[in-house]
Amino acid sequence: MAVGLGYLRVAAILTVTILVVQFLARYAARLVNRYDRRSDLPQRYEIAVYGDSAALSAIDGVWSAFAETRQLTPVQRSISRRLDGVEWHTEFTCADLRMSDLTPLEHRLLGVHGVTRVAMRHEAAEDENQEQ
Repeated sequence: MAVGLGYLRVAAILTVTILVVQFLARYAARLVNRYDRRSDLPQRYEIAVYGDSAALSAIDGVWSAFAETRQLTPVQRSISRRLDGVEWHTEFTCADLRMSDLTPLEHRLLGVHGVTRVAMRHEAAEDENQEQ
C-alpha cells in the first residue's frame, strides 16, 4: 500500500523489517525446540531375562542391587512360565539413564547361572510438542 501511495522508502523499510523478523523468529523457534528436547523427559526401558526357574532369585538380586544404586522404580514387573523355562520382565522409567548405562546390568544378568538370554529395549517418551 505504501508503494502505491508513493512512499517507497517506507515500503522498503517495512519489507526488510518483515523479512528480518521472520528469519529471527524461525531461529528463535529452533532454539526453543532444541532446548525443549534437551529437557529431561522420562524414558521408558524394558528388560526381559529368559532362563531356568532356579535363576529367578539371582536375577531378582542383580536387578535389586542395580535399581537401588540408580534409584529406579519399576513401573511393571512380571514373571511368566514358558515351556523352556521362565521369562522375568520389568519396565521402568528414568530421565537420566542411557542404554550404555545398562551394559553392566546386562553382563551381570548374563553371568547368572541358568540365564540364556537378556533383551533390553528403550523407548523415548512421547512428546506432545513434536512435529508430525
